[in-house]
Amino acid sequence: LLTESVLLTKTASAQGFLLDGGGSSLGTIRREKPSSPATVTLTSEADTVTVKVAIKLPDGAHVYSMSKAFSGRTRIDVKTVTGLEPVDADFKPSREPIAEFNEDFDQEVEYFEEEITWTRKYRIAKGSSASDVKVVGALRYQVCDDQSCRPYSDPFNLTLAATSPKFEQQIVPTLKSGGVEKPGPVAWTV
Repeated sequence: LLTESVLLTKTASAQGFLLDGGGSSLGTIRREKPSSPATVTLTSEADTVTVKVAIKLPDGAHVYSMSKAFSGRTRIDVKTVTGLEPVDADFKPSREPIAEFNEDFDQEVEYFEEEITWTRKYRIAKGSSASDVKVVGALRYQVCDDQSCRPYSDPFNLTLAATSPKFEQQIVPTLKSGGVEKPGPVAWTV
């Protein structure tokens, strides 16, 4: 937590700083980290596992795409993947970004408003089970409006829940007698 001593003004209060230290005009202020508008989840269906990154933005805000042409882009850095093999080469956005020339950056930039979700699919690796699955990384992005940008860095450490449903199949052999197929006397579940 970064703190510094300053003469407290209305400006510091308006910018989200909190005063520590007995109400004197000179105190220690600290800036509280705003809660992240992003969620990172790991879901599974059959042998497919999906990493999902969703950002819900406040009115008037935007977040940049993952386009490598812009240094201020959103980055989803996956550092460690255990028990999975990639299906997708990279994360895919749920929709196309808005693209326009930005005079401040002297280049075209891509961004999303309202909300955006990126997904990347994996499959469980041969010899691995759901309990082996682990994805570790960080989401780095900035939420901007017409006045400023606020950077975020959200680490994630994802595993499949131990309570994931088991995939079972019941096998019931049949007997054919007189041209009619009937269930046999034995059944088992695998």
